[in-house]
Amino acid sequence: EQPGVAVALAGRPALDAVFTMRALQHLTERINAAAGLEPLIDSILDGLDEIFGFSHSMILLPGEQPRTLITIATPGYPEDGAGAEARFGEGITGLVAEALQPIRISGLMRGMLYAYAARFRAEEAGWCPAERRIPLPGLANPASQLGVPLLVRGELVGVLVIESETPYRFHEDDKATIELLGAYLAIAIQNAVLREDSDQAADD
Repeated sequence: EQPGVAVALAGRPALDAVFTMRALQHLTERINAAAGLEPLIDSILDGLDEIFGFSHSMILLPGEQPRTLITIATPGYPEDGAGAEARFGEGITGLVAEALQPIRISGLMRGMLYAYAARFRAEEAGWCPAERRIPLPGLANPASQLGVPLLVRGELVGVLVIESETPYRFHEDDKATIELLGAYLAIAIQNAVLREDSDQAADD
């Protein structure tokens, strides 16, 4: 069924309700089948590419330092951005984390202005470090971006970001679909982190 879903969705102006439900069902099955945090995240991001055609995506989890996020997985990018840090209020990732609301950017000029404003705001607040040992991954010229907070009872457990070089790539239906997926994914991530912490405590 998976290849059929991918072919049917490819090039569609917006996601059809029937295909969306089938795709979400497939992804939730992946979530339920994942044996740990790493395979869970890899499986979901691979599914976003295989089923929806979203080939550039990343997931970030809260870091040890306050108001920071750490990149966990970055499929689709030439560089390995795992371990890269993002600050709250910096770029689309940081603004999603700060606002706890989805953010969708469509159109190159609008995205450029948005990114500039976000960077300026973060620098004014002193949230941007002078240097990063690991650069945050991203397309050189993203024309469309979609960021969704992963929340469990109002608590931020991560941020999912999707990018495209195609202007107006993400429609309102895409936003609603990824929000729904994010709700399932957030609970799964929290449960996986708690299990790993519990297993580590038992080993210690």
